Amino acid sequence: MSGKLTQKAIKKALLELLEEKPFSKITVHDITDRIEVNRQTFYYHYRDIFDLLGSIFDDIIEKSLSENAGLSDNLTSLYDEMIKIRPAVINLVKSDGYEELRTRLEPRLKQLFSHTADTVCPAEKLDRADKDLLVSYHAELIETFFTRWVRNGMNENRPLFKRFAHMAEANFKSTAKFLAGADSDR
Repeated sequence: MSGKLTQKAIKKALLELLEEKPFSKITVHDITDRIEVNRQTFYYHYRDIFDLLGSIFDDIIEKSLSENAGLSDNLTSLYDEMIKIRPAVINLVKSDGYEELRTRLEPRLKQLFSHTADTVCPAEKLDRADKDLLVSYHAELIETFFTRWVRNGMNENRPLFKRFAHMAEANFKSTAKFLAGADSDR
């Protein structure tokens, strides 16, 4: 099996296992048994199970983000990608290790907002501290919304979610513009 095929098989095995049990109950041994490779093969590709999960999350983000799309379209696309693996996402968020996982995935979510901040309000108009504040605030807001949605069963209501995504984008843009103009108030 080539490296890319092995990585794909390892990712698929974790997602399948997440449909069966919580993340905190899954071991590297479970994954390697499922695809009949040895542990060294797993560790050749990933540092640990959190690194594997981060890689899966990166794939989801990459599939759902478009450089040319607005925040609301990217969030709606993220919703669509999460719905595709609904049972795995539910088990992941309900897992005992979710807080550690959330901490490791937070930088990836912040990348989405950092990119959006650069497109909404060019870097020269926002100083570093204001951009960090804008990104952190909205990443936390969206993460909290997604977590609550998942813990409540991930009801499939795309039109409602799309309205939320538009609301989040309008709030983000408004806050970015406010912060960009706040320099004159200092």
